Amino acid sequence: LGVVNDDDEYKLGVKLNLNKVKDDSANYVLPESEKINTEEEFNNFLYNKALSGIISSNNAIRFNNLEMNKIIDYIFKQSSEVAADYLMRTKIYQEYEAIIGNPYLEISEDLVINVPIEIGKDSKFFKTKFKLSVVLNVSGDDLIIEFKNGAIGQLTIDNNNIDEILSVAGQEDIIESRMLVEDFFTSFEEAGIEITNIEVINNKILFYFEGINVNNILDDIQTSINNPALNDKVDEIIDKIDNSEEITEEDVEELLEIFENFTEEELQDIQDIINNYLNQ
Repeated sequence: LGVVNDDDEYKLGVKLNLNKVKDDSANYVLPESEKINTEEEFNNFLYNKALSGIISSNNAIRFNNLEMNKIIDYIFKQSSEVAADYLMRTKIYQEYEAIIGNPYLEISEDLVINVPIEIGKDSKFFKTKFKLSVVLNVSGDDLIIEFKNGAIGQLTIDNNNIDEILSVAGQEDIIESRMLVEDFFTSFEEAGIEITNIEVINNKILFYFEGINVNNILDDIQTSINNPALNDKVDEIIDKIDNSEEITEEDVEELLEIFENFTEEELQDIQDIINNYLNQ
């Protein structure tokens, strides 16, 4: 507090040392082509991931960093009802404004949601990030995102203040450090899957479900739908299972691409076969 230099002029004012909260590291930007824009796209995405989990024969649905950021981007944009490249942009003092950027997720040993923040005017902005450690839980058909602790730069944010900070960013759905994503698991249930647990392993998020006999399901699908491309791919996957080889993401994607050419009746037949095994 005192006389400060401002563009070669000396004025009475205040200077703040913001080094402890500064964070100008690069933000993750989800490619426009990867964004989920409608509820139908969102449900189809989750449904296909559910089918992938069944076919891969590992009793878990795996989400990598890109896939989870597609989900995070969609969830936050739905809750804040904005369509811009940021959650909020507002004037805070005279010509100065604050920009709250789109959140993104980092998956390591923990899950961390980053909320970019910029404060300034014209082309001069101070940059930092609000980092939130989160835990994912299942509650019926709903996904619960629980915020455990936060930090801005080197400063730790008390849990009691997380709700208040996020409400400023337009996230009024966050109550008592929790965000409820209603009906998140409905698409999984439509694929006949009930999620029982969520874990973070090897930089991926795993949604676990009760195991089923994949070989029998694939055999029944072959019998129900006589399609040369389907038969060849199913034979390849069954052979890998019999020889304890890994079912790769490419295997699953190729099978799902074959499914895309089926009629509604054929897809319903596949769904009925899967549900019969899951309900046994």
